[in-house]
Amino acid sequence: MIIKTNQRWESKLSRDDFTKPIFPDIPDFYTDRVRLTVTVFGVNFTFGLGNPHPETPSDKSIAEVVEMVRLRMSLEHAKVMTMMIKKQLKQYETGTKTEIAIPKEVLEALGLTEETW
Repeated sequence: MIIKTNQRWESKLSRDDFTKPIFPDIPDFYTDRVRLTVTVFGVNFTFGLGNPHPETPSDKSIAEVVEMVRLRMSLEHAKVMTMMIKKQLKQYETGTKTEIAIPKEVLEALGLTEETW
């Protein structure tokens, strides 16, 4: 909890503060699928979860996605966010001396190359 005392902000934390979500009203999601569209007005992301145990590996199993959240933003916001994510991931790779490996088949399926990174 943060309170204002004598015109300055002080943190008064209790043991309970560490066991409660910081912002309980903000949803928390994990996704493993994303659909992206760009229009003249903005960028739209639809994040979802794929079937964790498809019957058979096929193009149909890729389509079995439960949409979880839709995120919309301006073109400018999306571009800055992309730059920030790229910077953070590169810092992570440099700092940990670990490359975040993306299989060649995934890059090809998305029309990307290593040079894109």
